[in-house]
Amino acid sequence: MSDSVGAIDTRFDHLEGLKQSAVGTAMASVEMTTGRSLAGAFVLTLATLALAIVLSILISRTITQPIDRLIEGTEKIARGSFEEIRVSSRDETAHLAEAFNSMSKRLKALDQYKADMMHQISHELRSPLSAILGAHFFMASKRAGPVTDQQVKMLEIIHESVERLTKFSQQFLDLARAEAGMIEYALERTDIVPVVERIVRENEIEAERKNVVIVSETTPVPDVMIDAEKIAIVVGNLMSNAIKYTADNGRIRVGVSPCDYGVRLSVSDTGIGISQEDLPHVFTKFYKARNAGASGAAGTGVGLALVKAFTEGHGGRISVKSTLGTGTTFTVELPAAPSNGAPPTKTAAGETRRETT
Repeated sequence: MSDSVGAIDTRFDHLEGLKQSAVGTAMASVEMTTGRSLAGAFVLTLATLALAIVLSILISRTITQPIDRLIEGTEKIARGSFEEIRVSSRDETAHLAEAFNSMSKRLKALDQYKADMMHQISHELRSPLSAILGAHFFMASKRAGPVTDQQVKMLEIIHESVERLTKFSQQFLDLARAEAGMIEYALERTDIVPVVERIVRENEIEAERKNVVIVSETTPVPDVMIDAEKIAIVVGNLMSNAIKYTADNGRIRVGVSPCDYGVRLSVSDTGIGISQEDLPHVFTKFYKARNAGASGAAGTGVGLALVKAFTEGHGGRISVKSTLGTGTTFTVELPAAPSNGAPPTKTAAGETRRETT
């Protein structure tokens, strides 16, 4: 009897071992299957994520590239360059590009019309102004008869007014041509110091009338590729502005020095200054600072706009700092001439430059 019970216990123990072994095998199989499933799911998730990223990049480029071209075209229009924009898409962006190109063509036509009109106005003004100057010379030289002291003063006023109007019409025409991208630059490798010193000498007489002292501080600088005539206008306008808005017994400093960009030209004065509100607009055509009338000087709002146009036309840059009641400093930076003597072929505004030798 006891042997039978022992045999049964042994069989039960054997069956329990088989069951545990079967359960262990099944659990191992489940764990292996689960691991493989998790690995497959992880790989599938990574693949899906990578595909989503690639698709998002492609879609983003499809959308952003035409928009980037439109933004670039807008910036070119702001610089006076009206180039057609081409996009490969056929969606709403393509329609936007077509509308943009249509607008660009109209703006180009309007710009050309404006330049032609200003050229015609300037031409029409020159003939009567020349006639007035001729009549002034005839009367001032007393060839038409005696002239009283009072009449001499009146003739001087006439002469100054005609000269101012002539200068304004010429600068306004130059500005219109610059904005239309029609200015040509006769570039030559030049030492800018003699150019600046000549303009300083020409303005000394006007400064002496107001007892304004002009101090010139120049140091040896690299040569620059410039149209000397247009840079002379830049310097002359800055100096004329400084003299105009500097009170009697004031001081103007003209400096030329090398800088990382190439050559730095600065014109500082002890004049009435410009407010921080007006400062961002001083290079805007026809803009006048609110305190401009305080000096009693009349300005046209063209000179500084032309200074900016000619400076940028040479690939340069201009900045201004000012404090009300203390003075103003205009700084022009021009790139140094290439070491091989070859000038750039394009200006910052995309205009073709012409070199003379």
